[in-house]
Amino acid sequence: MSAKKGLVLAIVVAYLLSLVTMIVIAPYILSLFPVKTGQIANGAVTTDKIAEGSVANLKLADYAIPFNSTSSITAISKTTSTYEDIEGMSVDITLERTSHLIIMFSAKAAISDATKSILWQALIYDGSTEYIALSRAVYLQPNLNYYTSISYNW
Repeated sequence: MSAKKGLVLAIVVAYLLSLVTMIVIAPYILSLFPVKTGQIANGAVTTDKIAEGSVANLKLADYAIPFNSTSSITAISKTTSTYEDIEGMSVDITLERTSHLIIMFSAKAAISDATKSILWQALIYDGSTEYIALSRAVYLQPNLNYYTSISYNW
């Protein structure tokens, strides 16, 4: 019986020592030999390998997230149902990989006929083909005879 107790005690002590080594000593020793970014191969760090919440906007390089914006105070008066480009409202953005775009639109608009509405659409041009954002246009109904703020995100 005494031999079994000695064996169990040896296993428990070995377990506790390995636990202390993993929790206390190993991180200290590893901190003596930090990994430099030059030692990490391109593509080795992927989204799946990054711990949730470990990358914050403050850690991102300037312009790591591509963006562009424009604004205009140009007034447009239309009486036809054809689409028309709004001068100065096109932007260029270069994406280096497959990405998601958020297109935010806001305007002050008015209509003079309550039976009419304004049909808006955002177009995306990839250098060879023009696409309608979300494959559809959006009806935004401003108020009759006075300007109302309207907005939509594609």
